[in-house]
Amino acid sequence: MTQKITRNSSEHEGSMKSTWSVMIPAYRCNQYLPQCLRSVLMQDLGPERMQIAVINDDPSDEECGKLVETLAHGRVTYYRNEKNIGPDANFNRCIELSANDLVLILHGDDYLKEHYFEKMSALADGCPKAGMIVCRGDGVDEKGIVNWVSLRYPTFESLTFDESPIWEALHLMPPGVVVRREVYAKVGGYRPVVAQDWDMWFRIIRSSGIIMTPDVLVAYRQHEDSNTGRTRRSGRIIRDLLTLYESFAAEQPKYPLEKMRRGVSSMAYGQAMEYKRRGDGEAAAANFRIWRELTPLPSRLITNSKRFVKAILGRS
Repeated sequence: MTQKITRNSSEHEGSMKSTWSVMIPAYRCNQYLPQCLRSVLMQDLGPERMQIAVINDDPSDEECGKLVETLAHGRVTYYRNEKNIGPDANFNRCIELSANDLVLILHGDDYLKEHYFEKMSALADGCPKAGMIVCRGDGVDEKGIVNWVSLRYPTFESLTFDESPIWEALHLMPPGVVVRREVYAKVGGYRPVVAQDWDMWFRIIRSSGIIMTPDVLVAYRQHEDSNTGRTRRSGRIIRDLLTLYESFAAEQPKYPLEKMRRGVSSMAYGQAMEYKRRGDGEAAAANFRIWRELTPLPSRLITNSKRFVKAILGRS
């Protein structure tokens, strides 16, 4: 049975100036895509002001297009790549296919909360000099259960070109980030690193500015089948984060690179221990191997000594 999507009306919509391109990159996320699409369609501003498209990066997936048609009845444009091009290239394809001023790259497993477009349009219209318009988000699991809420960045709640608040930790959620199309053209595309979004937002803030609302208007889903989950298991996320931090340091002399190197070493160790507890020997070994590569011998000896002591105390 097809569920009818009804659009929420708002007395504020008539005053909005913004036009939107809601671009939804999808890759093997059909179980989450209905919630994602409904969250957009229930706030649909109409085809004159809102482009909606799904860009599927799995050429073998026949079901995604059928799902889009069943839910959207032609309102959503569907594209399927002829070959798998990877997340960074698919994000760039989303930008290439976008037609309107405000571009939202909404991952197919994430979703929007009520009043998203109303509040984000007001923020964008009220600060036309900001290249990036942002809100906060809930972090949810496979079932949509909220595990955490992203932190506030008070510095970003007024227009700023200072990217230093995200030097060391990123609490911006992909579905909560909107970028003006002309800004994407200015800074260039997503680069092939695991933290494509972090790298991109670093460049955008410095070149074109950011404005952020403390409102929580999106849900960001985390699960092992996501791109981040896969790179975490293999340990690739550690190597790519280190490369990213080195690129930040090359552009900003005050960037705390040594501190960040120690951080990724600790991250690799923590992931290894987590996967070991979960019985995932392959993922644990991959992360332990990277931890040994990144960590000086004296530090490894201290860590291993602490592990040994804890093991003994745990048996007593």
